[in-house]
Amino acid sequence: MKKKGFIALGFAAVLAAVIFIPSVQAFAISALTIFRVADLKTIQVTASDIEEFIEFSKNNEDYPAYETAPAFIKEEGTAEPESVKLNAASEFKEFSFNLPKELDGETPSIFARESYVINFALDASSLNAQLSDAGLNPIQENFDGARIGVNIPPIVGAEYEDLILLATQGFYVDAPDGLLDELKQSYLQLPFLSDNLRLQLASIDPKSRDIYLPVLQGFGKETEIGSTTGYIYTLGDLRLAASEISEIAPSIPPSDLQGFEDEVLGYQSVLVWINDGALYALLGNQTDSELSKIARSIR
Repeated sequence: MKKKGFIALGFAAVLAAVIFIPSVQAFAISALTIFRVADLKTIQVTASDIEEFIEFSKNNEDYPAYETAPAFIKEEGTAEPESVKLNAASEFKEFSFNLPKELDGETPSIFARESYVINFALDASSLNAQLSDAGLNPIQENFDGARIGVNIPPIVGAEYEDLILLATQGFYVDAPDGLLDELKQSYLQLPFLSDNLRLQLASIDPKSRDIYLPVLQGFGKETEIGSTTGYIYTLGDLRLAASEISEIAPSIPPSDLQGFEDEVLGYQSVLVWINDGALYALLGNQTDSELSKIARSIR
């Protein structure tokens, strides 16, 4: 694939990761209230934002790229719990999870994974070295050795014959006062962020219980699910949105989009919404109206 195509598909994959992979987006009150989702909000991404990102990438090939496991994180060895199969949705106790009445005639395969915590210590010197390489502001050295806990929410899913229903909540970071704000202010200086995205990201409180979906201009439709607004994303919408971006459209062959669908999405469409403090995602090949009808039948 040409470089421009790789960049475009990479951006789409990041977009999909935020939208479609709830294992890193989750939240339950009383003892588990830290995970509870307050609201579903959006970050509006325009064609101009993406073109600025592409232009920066073309002109700055040596800009720092960080490894998956950064040197500034000293992990404590927390293992992710395995998913378990459930006999009924009622066996899931982490938060309220109900199946759609519209699919009562089918018996889904139900699975769940409990919440867990990733604990680590921060190596401020190593982090600041990476921030410096990227031209970003350092954090205070007194955060060296700070204990950080990333609370990963529970997730539950119901797999039907031709669609899958997922529900999770919002992750929560337990960190010393001021650290998240310092990191936010530093990363807001990333040079490939457009003014539009920088302004929107600056308004987000790091301690917010809201979940933010990136909405690419022309990619995604709103639909009413009870008293809340849901968002439907389809592969067709992605093609149309990409066609508006001159640097992307010519460089993505149809076969690559098909591969993106098969490997990242697995389905033509996904509907995302909030229900009783949890983030729901319904993935399938149904029409927008059919997915919305199924979602509305969850009580």
